[in-house]
Amino acid sequence: MKRIIGIVLTLGAVVMAAGPCAPAAAAEATRLTLEECLALALKNNPAILSAGQALDAARGRSLQAAALPNPELLAGAEGLPLTKNAGEKEISVGVQELFEFPGKRALRRTISRYEEEAAALDLERVRSQVRARVKSAYFEAAAGQQRLRTLAAAWEDLKSYSALAQSRYAALQTSSVDVSRGLIEELKVKVEIVDARQEIQAGVASLYLSLGLPPGDALPVLEELSFEPQAPALEDALGQARNRPSFKADALRQSQAQAGIDLARKGNLPDFTLGVFYPSLRTAGWGISIQTALPLFGKKRRGEVLEAEAIFRRSEVVRRARLTKVETSVRTVVSEMSMLREKMALYDASLLRETERLIQSALRDYQYGKLDSLGLLDIYRTWRDVNREYLNTLLRYAQASAELEVAGEDGVSEE
Repeated sequence: MKRIIGIVLTLGAVVMAAGPCAPAAAAEATRLTLEECLALALKNNPAILSAGQALDAARGRSLQAAALPNPELLAGAEGLPLTKNAGEKEISVGVQELFEFPGKRALRRTISRYEEEAAALDLERVRSQVRARVKSAYFEAAAGQQRLRTLAAAWEDLKSYSALAQSRYAALQTSSVDVSRGLIEELKVKVEIVDARQEIQAGVASLYLSLGLPPGDALPVLEELSFEPQAPALEDALGQARNRPSFKADALRQSQAQAGIDLARKGNLPDFTLGVFYPSLRTAGWGISIQTALPLFGKKRRGEVLEAEAIFRRSEVVRRARLTKVETSVRTVVSEMSMLREKMALYDASLLRETERLIQSALRDYQYGKLDSLGLLDIYRTWRDVNREYLNTLLRYAQASAELEVAGEDGVSEE
């Protein structure tokens, strides 16, 4: 009996030394809302910044395509002497300008405009994907903090049980085994608390990574997850998906590819270089020159047309592949959300309340000797399991609602 009492006292000392379940710095941590995180991500996420630079580059190419070629300054010398009696030499100075065949430069401007508009839509697509990743990471970290609070409540309940078991042991109404079981269960919860704190740190680090910022010294306090029973209908979700920036960008790229075919077919139509010059000897007159390429060989033009047509067909393949993948993914996510709502309804309607009521009844039964410690602690474990499963379901529902905004976008290349 003395050995058992010694073990009990040792376990109690360990539990007391474990200290409070929440980190001491939590009281000093600042609150960080989801909206604040989304705003920070739009300013700092490297994927968004990179897409913004790609848009600037497309704007630069659009300016280049619309620009006229610079005129060229020419200087020439004729009659340079090979012998002493070669005669007078003549120097001429002039300017020449390239004039493309009508329609070529307009097509290049059209192609570059499509590219610029598609790049702007790509920026919106990347923003949507980043927002979804930030939401998922935020929900993960917030769920970790809620899990920690649930474990803290379990810790307090187990301490109440331990106090009751010790009072009953002092009154010789139970054995020291009941006290030991309570202390062991407290230690198990403490281990779960440590694991939960580690998961919170990992979740917050992932959140800051999605923001494009280094994590701070103190962990922020995040908003609690909430369940929204109303989810979009399948047809509404599909309609919103078909209106995404990525599909608009695909349509622009198809138009760009068609314009590329038209430009390639004009490849053998000659451009002209017109020059005006002033001679040094015949100062009363002036000269003119016209240059053009002779379209004798058509292999280059045929190759350009073949390439442009392949790019057009590929853009159609990408569009159809994206449509299939997005619609399939949206259907999958909506179906999953529907099943998750059914589970949440069961938790909210009865399961959570029943486990809470069962714990209170079990604690009273144990107090009056109608329930042993094994039964009571088993009910405590059931309560923790139910709350953990409820929180996991709530987390998955929140993440699925974020995934629905970009479902099916990954894995389809527009390059």
